[in-house]
Amino acid sequence: MVRTFGAIFGAFTMLVAYFLFKRVVNLWLALSVVCVIATSSLFLREAPQFFNDIPSSGLLIGFLWLLYVYYDTGGRSRSIYIALFLAALAFYTRYGTAISLGIIGILSSLVLVPKFIKKGGADYTKLRNAFIISILLFAPHFIYSYLTMKSFFGILTLSGAAAGRKYFGEGLVNYIQWLPHEVGGWILGITAITGIVATIVIALGRNLRRNYTGLLWIGSIGIFNFILTGLLVHAETRYIFFPMVLLSGTGIASVYCLVRVCSEWFANLLIG
Repeated sequence: MVRTFGAIFGAFTMLVAYFLFKRVVNLWLALSVVCVIATSSLFLREAPQFFNDIPSSGLLIGFLWLLYVYYDTGGRSRSIYIALFLAALAFYTRYGTAISLGIIGILSSLVLVPKFIKKGGADYTKLRNAFIISILLFAPHFIYSYLTMKSFFGILTLSGAAAGRKYFGEGLVNYIQWLPHEVGGWILGITAITGIVATIVIALGRNLRRNYTGLLWIGSIGIFNFILTGLLVHAETRYIFFPMVLLSGTGIASVYCLVRVCSEWFANLLIG
């Protein structure tokens, strides 16, 4: 049963990762990202185990995919409703995803919202409804937390106290030391580092920010998740599976887009 659990959620995580990068870049790029992630030692080691990191990461990636669909369609898609349920499931599956959800909310406001506003005929009705639904979905946790611990954030604080770090930022120091090969293998590590560099380069270039908004959004979420997870908890590779998927995918996509500018034929060969 444990192995079945791992197989189902492992497959789901790879499927939504494929949909996310297919939507942001293209089909062949998405396949190459999934290939790198699925064959990494990080995924192959963690997916079969009865931990909640892979399932919660898959739900978060699915949330990103549906959120981007909503943004890309100018608010006309109803995917935002399903996205909220995935976000709530991720939260109730693993309280540590509260950090990730906060980062997604902040960076989506900074990166996607300005362009969403400029889209012609953008529909805000579903966004308003989604806000109300999100309150209903997350309210049970905070009400229960207040009733049992006299604090709306009591349970989250208690779960965070289980980090067990020796000093502030211990996890981040370890993660940096483990990159590129000890987190999930050389390919995953190198593409993740490439993703960090690519995100910074895109953020600094006006034309790049305009042309590669999706990659900037995904990469920045990955960077801040990586940093905050390292700062707040002790180091275990399973804790950073979610940002490693985003950063590796951003790295692969950035190399592909860079090569495609010079030669589309060579870019396709690189994917192969």
